Amino acid sequence: MTDRISFIACMLLTASCCATVGAQRASFLLADDRESHGTLSSLDDQQVTIERDGKRVTFATVDVQRITYKSTKPTFDSQSIRLQLVDKSVVFANQLTIDNRIATVAASAGFEFQIATRNIEFIEFVNHTELNNVQEWNSIIEGTERTSDLIVFQREGALDYLEGIIVSANEDVVNFRMEDRVVKASRSRIDGLVFYQLAGREFADPVCHLLTTDGGSLRVKNMTKSEQSLVVETVCGASVRLSLDHICEIDLTVGRYQYLSQIVPSTTQWSPLILNPKTFKYQKLLNAPRFNESFERTQLQLQFPVEREYGVAYQPRTFNYGIAAKGGTKLVFPIGRRFKSLSGIVGFSPAASREGQVEITIHGDKTELLRTVMKNRNSRPLAVELPLENVERLTILINYHDARNVGDVVHLCDMKVTK
Repeated sequence: MTDRISFIACMLLTASCCATVGAQRASFLLADDRESHGTLSSLDDQQVTIERDGKRVTFATVDVQRITYKSTKPTFDSQSIRLQLVDKSVVFANQLTIDNRIATVAASAGFEFQIATRNIEFIEFVNHTELNNVQEWNSIIEGTERTSDLIVFQREGALDYLEGIIVSANEDVVNFRMEDRVVKASRSRIDGLVFYQLAGREFADPVCHLLTTDGGSLRVKNMTKSEQSLVVETVCGASVRLSLDHICEIDLTVGRYQYLSQIVPSTTQWSPLILNPKTFKYQKLLNAPRFNESFERTQLQLQFPVEREYGVAYQPRTFNYGIAAKGGTKLVFPIGRRFKSLSGIVGFSPAASREGQVEITIHGDKTELLRTVMKNRNSRPLAVELPLENVERLTILINYHDARNVGDVVHLCDMKVTK
């Protein structure tokens, strides 16, 4: 705990120095969910002092949950190239080249860095979630025992791959060695690249998550100040130099819990109440679950009853993290026996019809943890608190209940797994 406190203190001081240079004010979320704004003035391993409106306010260092530098949500471009590192850090890129097993990356957020391909798990050139073949993609990533790199492409409407060695790549072509010859493939026809990794590599838990302005997430091992920037080393050893303009927030709660909406699901599935083969592809795209936003592309909300003199009124509450899901949704999260509990709040979207009825089921591996029916006309948001001891996969099902799909839209807000 002492090492963690010392690291947090060092990191906060680094953020303070950079904020002073760039005249950047930060928002500090505290352990009791209160929020404070200002510029960091001083700290030690016991206290954090913030300058706010000409006054000094002091907090215990361990009571700081999150430092936010951008008040707006990250802007994600679905056309960006997606890199997932072996430590599960995610970087979105506008441009990428590979030469001599080194990738040079121009991130969508505006920073550039180089990384050895041994530290890259895969590169996606297209968005498989939008193409509705994310399960095929995940099966290649997770289920393929490989002894070489993979080049992934579309064949007859399905994903396929070839094994070999990725020699080089740029915006036009991927050079791929197969046995004794090098094949040149047009990058526009390539869905993704998967890199061979040595078995047995293990990584320590990150000290914090750093969220970049394009929606990327770095799992941070350590962070140091260099002139007017931060040099971040990820858990797998990748080094990235960032300015505060590239950063949305630094999440210090990573050692305590993780939001489900920050975990990449191994299964994302939506099934209609009545199958129409002619419209299914369009319906599937339209009704796929949304992460950290509603189906209206706004922040997630739930309505909570408040007693008034004239009766009961409903007051909306907004959430930054969560999942919007419709009836027929199945989500599976690989949580790897690392967490002890699941908590959050589940309720209907304020925009949903009052006729909505769903059955919500949650499984930990093969054990049913929760089964409940919610009716929008008379159900209040439900607080969820479930044990997850030794659970490898967490499954959430949102099922149709009344043989209708009218209003079957729920928000699973602040759903998080805790160690």
